[in-house]
Amino acid sequence: FGIKGPLWFNDPAWSKPSLVLLGIWVMGDIMIIFLAALLDVSREQYEAASLDGANGLQKVRYVTMPSIAPVLLFAAVTGVIAAIQYFTEAAVASSVASGKAVVGQGISTNLGYPDGSLLTYTQWLYVRGFGTYQLGYASALAVLLFVVAALILILLLRRFRAFTPEGAQ
Repeated sequence: FGIKGPLWFNDPAWSKPSLVLLGIWVMGDIMIIFLAALLDVSREQYEAASLDGANGLQKVRYVTMPSIAPVLLFAAVTGVIAAIQYFTEAAVASSVASGKAVVGQGISTNLGYPDGSLLTYTQWLYVRGFGTYQLGYASALAVLLFVVAALILILLLRRFRAFTPEGAQ
């Protein structure tokens, strides 16, 4: 059409939302797992809930959610782990947007382009460890990343316990 598209990753105001959209775009595989879990919920359970007088929201709360709780937990845990180690997508977007996407050269010179808006925690850790060779500092950042990930996952596990049949009393 001859229309020039927006430079999503070159504008600091739009680069973070574009990176978030890129992260959402790759969630198709977990949607297939959700669909399989929803199709696996027994129709007899829904019929029994209807006979007990449950409305649509009550069926979701008391039939669907407990039935797919393990799948929700799997999706939440893998999603948190993927979000915490979000590196490659931001690194590729930075190098392509900066115009310095050359095979075989280091990527630490253009990480976070433009204006540091695409710099993630794992990229900062990488630059500290392998760009400036501050390995002790990078190791401390990695331990901090592990502690934060462990705390988030422990909170998730405790929260999802309420959706299991044993925890929902």
